[in-house]
Amino acid sequence: MEQERSGSSSAAVVAVLFVIFTCRGWVLIGTAAFLPAIFQNAGWSATSYGALTGFFWLGAGISGVMAGRISDVIGRLPVVSLSTLVGGLLLLWLPVSSGVVAFIVALGTGAFLGAGHSILIVMAQAMLPVRRGLASGLSLGYLFGSGAIASMIIGVLADAWTLTRVIQGGAALGVLAAVLTLLLPASGRSWPPRSASADPVSAEGL
Repeated sequence: MEQERSGSSSAAVVAVLFVIFTCRGWVLIGTAAFLPAIFQNAGWSATSYGALTGFFWLGAGISGVMAGRISDVIGRLPVVSLSTLVGGLLLLWLPVSSGVVAFIVALGTGAFLGAGHSILIVMAQAMLPVRRGLASGLSLGYLFGSGAIASMIIGVLADAWTLTRVIQGGAALGVLAAVLTLLLPASGRSWPPRSASADPVSAEGL
């Protein structure tokens, strides 16, 4: 009976992670895919909007390292939730910004949205402790796959509304992902569940 409850709990965590990665695929990869189009429509040159997109990804790359260090001090969930929330809200500003401000906002948006990426991968690995490579592959594959599908959906929606409104609408998904992150177990949870007697280290591990 205890194993059934533990298995159900682990399945719920997997479902929450599934939704979080779906939202992140939209707001991170989907947004980046359309940044050139947004600023090209605003009259920017290819050099300028290419550099702005580079700033977006530069922020995501740098923040991934910094967020990992910060999470060691204050915990994983606060870092992932707060950074995703701020990054999502910045999507309201990014597509309507201009000049030097646009570069700053792009850097900040990429940084906040990308900050929790490596932390979530580690949490996914904790759920499959004997198949960490599989957990990483599934997480990364699903993130990029959902981002590709999100890009297609964004394109379809942009034909009905404006691209700016669709990108700004991604802020709602960022907020949703931030809230759902708080439902995850702070220390990770292995799946299938293992008893403490079978693995005494697990009780003090992640």
